[in-house]
Amino acid sequence: MLCRLSPFLLLATMTPAPVAAQPSARGGLDQSIDAGAQWALLSSVRDAKPGVQVAWRRWLSPRAGFGLDLRLTQKATTRVFDSPAQAGPEGVRIPAMEGQEGRRISSYGLGGGILGRTVIGRVSLIGGAGPGLYFDRSAHDTTINASQHAGSTTIRSIGLFGLMEMEVRASRHLSGYAGLRVELRDVRDPESSFGYPTVGLRVAF
Repeated sequence: MLCRLSPFLLLATMTPAPVAAQPSARGGLDQSIDAGAQWALLSSVRDAKPGVQVAWRRWLSPRAGFGLDLRLTQKATTRVFDSPAQAGPEGVRIPAMEGQEGRRISSYGLGGGILGRTVIGRVSLIGGAGPGLYFDRSAHDTTINASQHAGSTTIRSIGLFGLMEMEVRASRHLSGYAGLRVELRDVRDPESSFGYPTVGLRVAF
C-alpha cells in the first residue's frame, strides 16, 4: 500500500509552486504542531469513536522537510450473556449462563520521515514516508456464572509510515488539514498494511 504514495510524493516534491504562494510568505514560520482526530481502529459505522492524532513539522525549504506523527486510540466494549437453562440433544440439560465479557483495545503508533510539499495559494498538498513504531494491547475480563477469566496480549512491531494530506491556511498561524495515514505495521508481513483518515488543526510558529 505504501507504494501507492509514490505519485503523491513526486507531486509534492517536483511540482513548482507559485512564488507568491511560497510558505516563506508566513514570515519565516517553518515549524508547526497539530492535533486532530483519526479513525485507525474503525470497525463499523456505528463504532465511529475517533482516536487522537498529533504531529510536529519542520520545513527546511518551501518544499521539503521532516516530521513526526503520533496517534493514540483506545476502545472498550462489553458483551452481556443471559441465556436461560434449556434442554439439549438426547435430554441433556444445558445450564443457564449469565455474565459478561469486557474487552479493551489500546493502539499506539509513532511514525516519521521526509516530507514533500507543493503550495497553491492557501492550499498545500503534502506527502511523506518513513519508519514507524507500533504498539497494540488487547485485554479481556470474562465472567460466566461463577467462573472468571482474564488475560491480555501485547504486540510490538517496527514497520513503515506514510501520509497524504491537504492543508488549507486560514491565517498566518492557523491551518486546517485532512488526509490519509498509511501504516505497514510489520515489515515482515506485507498483509499488515492499512490506511485511515485523519482531520485536525495546525498551528505554525
